[in-house]
Amino acid sequence: MQGPERPALALKARLVAQEPLSLRDESVNMEGAQTCVSTGATLTGLSHVQFEQRRAVFHSVELATSSWEESLSPQNPDTHIDVKINFFDVGVFVDGPHRGERMVLAAIHSTGDMTACYGHCTLDIDELQRFAVDEHDGRMTILSRISDNNGFLTALTAMIPGKLGMSADADTSTVVNELESPGPNKTYDGACLTYFRDAPAVPIQAAVLEGGGLTPDHVYKSGREFWFTRVDGTAVSYYFRPPKFVVIGPYRDRYSCLPDKGKSEGSELDDPVVPDTGTIADSVLLATSAVLGDIFVLKSLNHPRVSDMRREWVKSESRHFGQSNHPLQSDSQYLSLNPIILWRDRFGEPFTCIYEPFINPLMAEPVIYLYPESPSDVRVAIGRGVRIEASSPRLFRNEWRVRAFPNGDLISSARRYKKLFWEGRSAVIGPPISGDVVAKAAVPAYLGRALRARGLSDGEIADFKAYWLPQMRSSPHYLIYFYDSKKLETIAPLKITPEPDSIIRVLMDFRPLEHPDSFPTADPPQPASRRGFVVVEWGGIKR
Repeated sequence: MQGPERPALALKARLVAQEPLSLRDESVNMEGAQTCVSTGATLTGLSHVQFEQRRAVFHSVELATSSWEESLSPQNPDTHIDVKINFFDVGVFVDGPHRGERMVLAAIHSTGDMTACYGHCTLDIDELQRFAVDEHDGRMTILSRISDNNGFLTALTAMIPGKLGMSADADTSTVVNELESPGPNKTYDGACLTYFRDAPAVPIQAAVLEGGGLTPDHVYKSGREFWFTRVDGTAVSYYFRPPKFVVIGPYRDRYSCLPDKGKSEGSELDDPVVPDTGTIADSVLLATSAVLGDIFVLKSLNHPRVSDMRREWVKSESRHFGQSNHPLQSDSQYLSLNPIILWRDRFGEPFTCIYEPFINPLMAEPVIYLYPESPSDVRVAIGRGVRIEASSPRLFRNEWRVRAFPNGDLISSARRYKKLFWEGRSAVIGPPISGDVVAKAAVPAYLGRALRARGLSDGEIADFKAYWLPQMRSSPHYLIYFYDSKKLETIAPLKITPEPDSIIRVLMDFRPLEHPDSFPTADPPQPASRRGFVVVEWGGIKR
């Protein structure tokens, strides 16, 4: 696209000739910020417990995968998990159906490896199960309403009474007021916190940081995590999650504060890019916001995060999406675009948000279908410049070697698949500045037409919609753009041996719109051929 009317997200906001953002121009909006909503759950079958100082009871139970492998998916033969269960008596029921029985907490810790999660998972998790124990009848009743309901542990939980020489029973209605399930949000000290996890106890480091011993009904803080203790000695943790985006200044510049995770990039607590103290020290005040407080920008490229972004931008500037119209900028000119802003939450924890055009976004859910004319051994390699974050079957050095069949079936390491999956990041990809503006209600029909015109089959279109339609429900309109095979070769090159007769590659980018703004239309799709050995790939960009 040429001409002066480039949208703000393509750096119209701050070309070098523009004045830098000043305090008098400051305006801040937060998109995707957490709002605390009272859950107000209605509880049934209430029982009361007289809580006591918890004490260890029974004996620890240790299990390996071989003793409960029937609870695991048969598609995961390489799974190996070790489980240790500790039991604690925490009090006695004083009324309700379990009156006179003891409440016993089972703290389950699982470690190991499993072939899942679109690749390989390393497990290190805590789960909590609570039982009513009738010592006279030798019966343990699982209290499912106040226990973790992890389907992965269903068979394991059912085994616990037998391992202790007791009979098993189940109660799906009894709850205990003090132990009701935590809500998704919690207001604390004027901030809205997000639920993270339950744990058998407050981590010792949290208690040490706060000083003093562990006591019920107390709050301990460790970094961004807040631990709220409960009467049975367990704890619930919440954390402060920043907004997904910050929109700042007179040109409505959009900064991403929560980079989208791939399927193996860790937990919600790992989302924000947190600056180190050196980065903060090398910053200057940009603006002050009633919402975010003081907002800072960096004054040099001394820090790895910034210098890495700068190198990626220089590499991409002349290659992608019309940005070749911009002259290469000096370091000072680059910094004048304020690529990163810094701010602190009300508890003093620092965060960074990145100017959206400088982000190398996630190429999410690309899947590859192989349709050879006869059963064939096929090698598929993704360019080494792509940082792979998840794959299935698991990639080895960015490469698959599979046996492919005409109906699309694939065999890798004696397992059958219908498609290859990968997810990763490559070069900086600017948000779309052209394409089709589509109302939310019209998106399903639009995608069907657009994908069919690009050569996808009905089944492939159904797979595409199943993943992407749920991602496109939050805005009234969308700007939708498709990158074709030629452009994809510069972003994520594929090398396939033997060489296919027909290759169709489609990557969708989209941008939420509050209003049906006008944008230049994209080039129409090129006619697609499906002859001989056919390879089809579809995916999309998540920001």
